[in-house]
Amino acid sequence: MCGEAVTPTGSAPATPQEVRAEVPQPRPLPMPEYGGFFALLTEYLPDSSQPISGFHRCNVAVMLLCDVVLDGVELDWSIHVPLMLHIVFLGMDHTRWIVHQHCRQLLLNLLVAVAAHHDHLTVARTLLASRSQQLGLGLPPPSPAPPAPVFTGQYTLKPI
Repeated sequence: MCGEAVTPTGSAPATPQEVRAEVPQPRPLPMPEYGGFFALLTEYLPDSSQPISGFHRCNVAVMLLCDVVLDGVELDWSIHVPLMLHIVFLGMDHTRWIVHQHCRQLLLNLLVAVAAHHDHLTVARTLLASRSQQLGLGLPPPSPAPPAPVFTGQYTLKPI
């Protein structure tokens, strides 16, 4: 009886299916004693029909950089732009949606941080209109008339 599994009745199993029937089956988690609930993770976990793609530390770093670029960190981002663009465009091809979205947002944040736009109101208005259109919150606000160029280096707004 060295290599045979023994059933609770004490005899060797007649078929391999009998051994599998003894494996404990999963059951739902109990509710916490002091209130609360267990969150369903089905919307965050990948679908079992799709192949599982890797999620590495570099992807978490991209998500962090996405927020850090515009947080007012006093850093000259222009020297890091070539490497960050390389990371962004590689991440745009990732199979996970969240990595793709953060790479897209990082590209937009890099453009805002590195570009010498000198017009924060227009940039904020454009970003807000883009985000509201992306989320489907309704029509974006009308864009203002572009400023009339004055060749002395100053800009003035046209009256509407």
